[in-house]
Amino acid sequence: MSNEAEQLPDDIDALKAKVRELHDQVAWYEEQFRLDRAKRFAASQDQGPAEQGPLFNEPEREQQRERRQAAKSKKGHSNKGGGRRPLPKGLPRETRVHELDEAERRCDCGAERHVVDTEVTETVEQIPAKVVVVEHHRRRYACRHCDSGVERAPAPKAPIPGAQAGPSLLAALVASKYVEGMPLYRLAAYYQRHGTDFDRQTLGRWAVRAGELVQPLVDRCHALLLTGAVIHADETRLQVLNEPGRSAKQKSAIWVYASGGTDPPIRVYQYQANTSSEHPRRFLDGFAGYLQSDGFSGYDALARAQPQLTGVGCWAHARRKFVDVQKAGAGEHADGEAAWFVERIGELYAVERDCADVSPDERYRRRQTEAAPILDEIGERLTGLNGVPPKTLLGKAVNYARRQWPSLVRYIESGYTAIDNNTAERAIKPFVIGRKNWLFANNANGAHASAALYSVVETAKANGVEPYAYLTHVFHELANRDIAAGDPINDLLPWNVDLPDPAATV
Repeated sequence: MSNEAEQLPDDIDALKAKVRELHDQVAWYEEQFRLDRAKRFAASQDQGPAEQGPLFNEPEREQQRERRQAAKSKKGHSNKGGGRRPLPKGLPRETRVHELDEAERRCDCGAERHVVDTEVTETVEQIPAKVVVVEHHRRRYACRHCDSGVERAPAPKAPIPGAQAGPSLLAALVASKYVEGMPLYRLAAYYQRHGTDFDRQTLGRWAVRAGELVQPLVDRCHALLLTGAVIHADETRLQVLNEPGRSAKQKSAIWVYASGGTDPPIRVYQYQANTSSEHPRRFLDGFAGYLQSDGFSGYDALARAQPQLTGVGCWAHARRKFVDVQKAGAGEHADGEAAWFVERIGELYAVERDCADVSPDERYRRRQTEAAPILDEIGERLTGLNGVPPKTLLGKAVNYARRQWPSLVRYIESGYTAIDNNTAERAIKPFVIGRKNWLFANNANGAHASAALYSVVETAKANGVEPYAYLTHVFHELANRDIAAGDPINDLLPWNVDLPDPAATV
């Protein structure tokens, strides 16, 4: 203690400054503690799908949620969950007629009862997946009258030449790993329980080859993406264990690019060894439109390097930082400045909800008349807010909004842009969830294949196309087309595809 006391300044002003500095440090630690506690003990509905705490009591929690919603519906609120819903008309249906036996159809008076009506009830059954071997018997024909003219029926082309995986099995593998997030060791165990000996190395090789097979579709989606008016971008980390020139501890990156505006939903993922802005610069070469992103500095550098590209910010990120101030309960800031900004940003989102279904021209007009005044009010408040310590949560929220202000207000310049970058954030989430199951990629080839396959399945999902049925059709068609020779593939894009009857597909 004596050494610390000797280091204190003798000057009163300097001593006051030291006290203020120590006070700010203590306030910062208290904020971080409260924010961490708020996030750690957040309500279960705010936790991500990877949270394992409520895993085993999920049925009980869902029952409680349904009871609460039923109680709300009695008070006049809409019931959005639970209850008996009509089954989709598109599901395959099987009719089972239930009859009285012959004795029961005889009335007590001796006459035979006749059918008055039929009561129909519906239950849903699931037919478990099964693994079957399809034997392809190729007939060979010869002429009895000469030695020539021997002909053999053509062999069906496999998606992966020389491999035993047919289109439907390959589709099931890809859907299980990249839609359901199952790691390869669990898939190998599943197939072994069904009488096969496919090990995880075999499944891994098939997944890599499947990624190579769909690359023409990914390239086509990439080309179409560049012709649109709006692209959303985001990135997340990925660990690749065996990559030349890099240690297993170094983190690589998966980038995602998603279409915006009125264009067909497209999702393109790309693996890169780092988060350098050089990667999106190459990917977006030739794009002239709005690039929506978060506050990552690489996108700012990209916008400066490509004048034809206009950067648009993300109000969800800006709002989140002010919400963190509220979660931390940081004194008067939580109820004062932070609450004020959250309320104003909420008004911006209310404008967006009101014009969600209007034309881009009408949306532009309403943004100019309704959102612009709110933005002016927020800008004035940010400009006049002085004296906030920059390292506090409020200081970080204010500085982020100030730094990003030119891109944050730019969304009202068009009716095609969005108020935030949630389109890309939603697109990156399936990869993040899958990564929690399979954790890492073994090598760069696997990472590139994963990016290609996520591109295909997420674009299919975004267009309302069931991934397994779509992949089965795509793998069959790509195996029988010569893409290098110019065979078309536009009919295989999810918004164009005409899937065959599942009953006719093996």
